[in-house]
Amino acid sequence: MSETKRSVLPGVILILIGVLIIIHKLNIFFIDPETLFPIVFLGIGLLLFLSVFKSEKKRGLVFPGTIFFLVGLFFLAENNNFLLHLNYDEYFSVFIIIIGLAFVVQFIFQPKNWSLLIPGTILLLIGFSILGWTRDWFYTHDLDLYFRDFWPVVLILLGLLFVFSSLKKRASSKQE
Repeated sequence: MSETKRSVLPGVILILIGVLIIIHKLNIFFIDPETLFPIVFLGIGLLLFLSVFKSEKKRGLVFPGTIFFLVGLFFLAENNNFLLHLNYDEYFSVFIIIIGLAFVVQFIFQPKNWSLLIPGTILLLIGFSILGWTRDWFYTHDLDLYFRDFWPVVLILLGLLFVFSSLKKRASSKQE
């Protein structure tokens, strides 16, 4: 880290802490661990995004930056009652959706890497499906029973896809 950045960073941190304390004292925004936790996650996500824009070599930081930012945004909205009140068992589906979105955002920054869309799409479908079932978006009882009994079929199909794609790669590499 350069000398100017190192000397500026503690000052910026002290200014931010002072502003947050003043905002808390003036009752503009109540700061407690529930409020501070999402803001810290949002800040980490934004810092990771900014580092991506500074250097082309740091494109891989988009994925954790997206996760930190969206988790912070989710908890900030949840703590301030901007969302429907989710039960704690429904948070799992939201985190699956966030990870799926992180893959999609990573693809946006690396458009040549189409393989990022596969796990992103799968995770988004799974996350929205689980959230839909827990929130009763799908009212068909029979579909719920079929999914509960036959969800391992999805794992089998994914396994077959991976096996056949690796065998295809091996066969094409042997021909060369």
